[in-house]
Amino acid sequence: MANLSDLLKTDLGKGVAIGLGLGSLALALAPVLRPAAKNAVRSGLLLMDKGREWVVEACDSIEDIVAGVRANVSEEQPGPPEPPTAAEAEGGRHA
Repeated sequence: MANLSDLLKTDLGKGVAIGLGLGSLALALAPVLRPAAKNAVRSGLLLMDKGREWVVEACDSIEDIVAGVRANVSEEQPGPPEPPTAAEAEGGRHA
């Protein structure tokens, strides 16, 4: 039968020992770390909400800029060109 020292020499045994150790450490530290974890989550949510506000404001600004440029372009462009008259069409051809 294998004893404990033989089990710890294998990678599987080391992995199991590390897992059990970290699991028990997490259970021991959970009451201490819980408030810090809650504060971290709260801060993350506040930052996410603020980021959403910034994105909405940026989109509104970009939409305003695009609307202004479109208005300027439509003012600068003349209407559709008029078709040439028959005399202009004949005058433009050279034999």
